[in-house]
Amino acid sequence: MRQTKRPALLGAVLTTSLLASTAFGALTKPEIERGVNAKSGSLLACYDAAVDRNPKLPTGRVVVKFSIEADGKVSQAKVVRNDLRDAELARCMQGVFMKLDYGPIDERMVVDYPLDLEP
Repeated sequence: MRQTKRPALLGAVLTTSLLASTAFGALTKPEIERGVNAKSGSLLACYDAAVDRNPKLPTGRVVVKFSIEADGKVSQAKVVRNDLRDAELARCMQGVFMKLDYGPIDERMVVDYPLDLEP
């Protein structure tokens, strides 16, 4: 396996589209970021595999929209923007987001989470 410089998850700016009121126990931006950052190794492995498939993979943004249910588990995750245009990367990242578990929260919420990737 060739050595690649690992990309940075650059300034994971969080934008949210909440279906639930944030006043009743929805997760904060830092709480959501902690959950995603805990899976950063898996997300980077997805990117590394994409670079191995295509060494000329461009720099870009991937935005994952995911739903966190009241039990804290992610019920669905979908890549809604993929500047890198790599379907396998999108599937891999969706799988990583599906493994997130935030523990019980008061109400369901939906989050748009952008990840900026560069070699």
